[in-house]
Amino acid sequence: MLPLHGQDRKAWFVCILVKIASANDPTPIIAEGYWHGHIATVPSGASGFGYDPLFQIDASGKTAAELSPAEKQALSHRGQAVRTLRHKLER
Repeated sequence: MLPLHGQDRKAWFVCILVKIASANDPTPIIAEGYWHGHIATVPSGASGFGYDPLFQIDASGKTAAELSPAEKQALSHRGQAVRTLRHKLER
């Protein structure tokens, strides 16, 4: 891993979900989720995949790989987008 000391370590994940009724749907329903954190200096945790051991959540200080599946679903960009889409569809 390349050293990133002294550099901007902010990081975030984005998930965009779109529900369309047809290819010509004039009013798609769009839901977004953002998960902000920063890049950890060392990987930590055994859960998850990809960048999870390096993505550190600012509020808790844990990496995504240190979260339980339920915690990750509650905080993640995907979980946020799914909840937002569900809310919009229920209206």
